[in-house]
This record gives sequence, C-alpha cells and structure tokens, in this order.
Amino acid sequence: MSDKKITKMDVVIAGEIVTLKSTEDADHLHRIARYVDQQIAEISAASKSTLMDERVRTLLIALNIADDCFKKMDNFRDTEKTSRKLQKELAKAQNENALLQQKIKELQSELANTRDELEDFIENFDEDEDETSDKILTLPIHDSRKVVR
Repeated sequence: MSDKKITKMDVVIAGEIVTLKSTEDADHLHRIARYVDQQIAEISAASKSTLMDERVRTLLIALNIADDCFKKMDNFRDTEKTSRKLQKELAKAQNENALLQQKIKELQSELANTRDELEDFIENFDEDEDETSDKILTLPIHDSRKVVR
C-alpha cells in the first residue's frame, strides 16, 4: 500500500465529465485535464471541415500529446547536457581561481620579502653613507700644489 494520499476529482474534457484518481495533487490533475482538453479542441477545430473518423481524430490527439511529450524530454536532455557542461566549466574555473589565489598569496609574500630587503638595503646604505661622510670629513687636507715663484 502506498503512503500517498489518493486524489479523486471530476474534470470536464471535451464536454464530458471524467473522474480522475491519482496520487498527484488536484492542481496537477486540473493542468493535465486542461491540456488534454486543449489538444482535443485543436484537432476538433482542424477536422470540422473534413469528415474525420473518430478513431483517426483520437490517434491525432494522441500523436500531438506524444509529440509534445517527446519534445519536452528532448529539451530536458539538452538542458541536462548543457548543465553538465556548465558544471564542468564551473569546476575548471573554480580550480583556476584557487590556483590564481595561491599565486596571488605567493606574489604578495614575495613582494613583502622584497620590500623588507629594500628597507634593509636602504638602512644599510644610509649607515654606510654616514660612515663614509664621517671619514671624508675627518681626512686631513693636503695641498699638493706647489707654489712656484
């Protein structure tokens, strides 16, 4: 026995009252009944000018419904295929993003190290310059020019 609730309702299809029983909800049953009623109305309108046998008319209605069903299934398969393709592309893009994020971290670390090295260099350069200028200032000045008279 199924745990699903059975929906029982009367609908009008092609002017006839039809009782439907299903585990689907009432809204779903109404949509299906309207769809079948529309298919019957379309074929009936197209066949009024011709003498169409009831059996042929029923076959055309069934073929129209089957055609719609197959088109929807094909569309669904195409959508699933596109979805799988997009999911693969997304996974690839996420992987590339992760690699790029890692590269950014590496470059930021390298930049920080380079800045530190530059600051050390500048600091050492300033110290060397101070030492050199002290030496230059403390050197005795010798005049190598001779005075000729």
